[in-house]
Amino acid sequence: MGLALLDICLGDQVGADAKIDSLIAQYAEDERSSEALGQLGYAYRKQKRYAKAAELYQSVVENWSDKPRAIFSYRGLIYCKIGL
Repeated sequence: MGLALLDICLGDQVGADAKIDSLIAQYAEDERSSEALGQLGYAYRKQKRYAKAAELYQSVVENWSDKPRAIFSYRGLIYCKIGL
């Protein structure tokens, strides 16, 4: 997650996408994945890259809606829709 976050902050979209895809593939069963994707969505949202942030938030909502931190992705998704 940290390396993907770094790529997001540096504007390396290709690197960030690759790391995020790897994160999802390797850790889909880990309940902390929802938190990681939510945090990455937050980083995109803070850079006003709402479409990518919404994609990550939507993934959390669809795949881990029962996790305690999923409510933050619901909220983030709303903020992205407003931003778009």
